[in-house]
Amino acid sequence: MDEELKNLIKSVSEFKVEELIKKEKEFNFVDIGDLIKDLIDRISSLKQHPEYFTTITDINPIKNLISQLYNVFQRIKEFDATKSPNPVSERSNLINHVKNLNNDLENLILQRYQLYLDRKNPKRDNIRKLEDQLNSKIKIFEEKEEEMDRILKSVREKVGEIGITEYEKVFDDEAISNKKAAYIWLLVSILIFAVSVYLFIKLFLYNNSNLTTSNTLYDSVNRTMFLAIVGYALFQSVKNYNARMHLYLKNLHRRNCLRVFDKIRNSAFDNGTKDEILKFASKTIFESGETGFIQNSEDSKGYGTINIIDKVEKSLKK
Repeated sequence: MDEELKNLIKSVSEFKVEELIKKEKEFNFVDIGDLIKDLIDRISSLKQHPEYFTTITDINPIKNLISQLYNVFQRIKEFDATKSPNPVSERSNLINHVKNLNNDLENLILQRYQLYLDRKNPKRDNIRKLEDQLNSKIKIFEEKEEEMDRILKSVREKVGEIGITEYEKVFDDEAISNKKAAYIWLLVSILIFAVSVYLFIKLFLYNNSNLTTSNTLYDSVNRTMFLAIVGYALFQSVKNYNARMHLYLKNLHRRNCLRVFDKIRNSAFDNGTKDEILKFASKTIFESGETGFIQNSEDSKGYGTINIIDKVEKSLKK
């Protein structure tokens, strides 16, 4: 075998598939990973039968193609998207170059070399056919696996939608229940207020002048106590009305948050963005703010829920 050709074959065979496909990088070459592996394996196999090249009169075209393959593999190995002015275009050009070289090598030497091996060892032809059948079955299996992954992803999304719909219904039911209770307490408050006005007019504006001084004092105390009880009942009914209206608006707010959350989440492109949307949605739900019916700082405690979610997320990643 020609020494230069021998060195070229050795140089190509020394490349490792992992360092060429750059699986962990954003601009990787995974889509031609199988092609790269096949080229390295087949070029490496050329050195096993150097006698084959004695039948070829002109090996310069073969050396030229293998040299080009080595150069393009070296460029792929050194490819750095951060240093390239146009990484998308450069990556595309490298992929096309590899595919073109594969076609040229196939036509010029690889196909003929394979026929030479089959003639030299007839059993090898049968093995190769079995390998082709096995590769075909593996490809079908991989396609089925991808299809199952798509189905599983779709099912998960549907389950997520069902879960959100159920929680949305919980908040909606709570809102309706609290709204009905608030209206009932409003009617009770109006009724107690009307009774209070009536009793005030009846007991204080229309006095009985025939009562003695001691009886008048005793009667006034009784009237005042009775009105105090009625006033306390009015205060409690108004308080219950405010509480129910506060809960109604909070649950209405939570229901609306869930309705919007699912649409925003589906518009996200990656899981990181979806996680951030989940955090903000949780914060919005549990920090619903003031409603105008109850003035306190309870709503500000919702941020603790976000801290809990952060801690759980960090613990899961460890």
